[in-house]
Amino acid sequence: MAPSPMHIGLSAWIIQDGNYDDFACGELRRFALEFYPARGLRAASGEAPGLVHLDNAMYSAGGRVCHAGPDAWVVDFGGVMAFRDEAAPSWAREGALVAGDVYLGIDPFFYFERLYKLPGVPPLIYEWRIEAIDMDSTPFVDSIDEKGRAVKVRDESRKGRVPIPATDGWKDDREYVLHCTMTQSVPMRTRE
Repeated sequence: MAPSPMHIGLSAWIIQDGNYDDFACGELRRFALEFYPARGLRAASGEAPGLVHLDNAMYSAGGRVCHAGPDAWVVDFGGVMAFRDEAAPSWAREGALVAGDVYLGIDPFFYFERLYKLPGVPPLIYEWRIEAIDMDSTPFVDSIDEKGRAVKVRDESRKGRVPIPATDGWKDDREYVLHCTMTQSVPMRTRE
């Protein structure tokens, strides 16, 4: 079974794209998880699958590759599977052990629109109870990007989060962390 609660990232643009309605504490929702390797997952040996929460939606992770294809790969992190919407690295064959830091976020649409239909991609949609929601309150500051353009970036020296009862993806345009409990451990192929 997945750690409880799980801390799952959600960007406001995913709501703005119309892929999900806003989320509220106490709701039951169905979605797959996408993983983003912070510095890349590496091949591992002998490490047991599992997730150790670090901060926000970041985890120190160990897992086993359960699908490795040209369009996506799937890792079982010990009780919860997540996908990456890209070709599997050459070393990531089915059964390979992996380790590294990962961000776990809600599937924007890649799985529920396309990947679930591909041969060999397992069911990945779980049902979750939304226990709590935090919104990123880190202020923006002016900066210059690598091309010399003026941009707004988060002031990492003043990181913050505030608890909220529900997302408002159209108003907040922020990053959220959903604190979720998995209500059933057998994943589904679709959200219905």
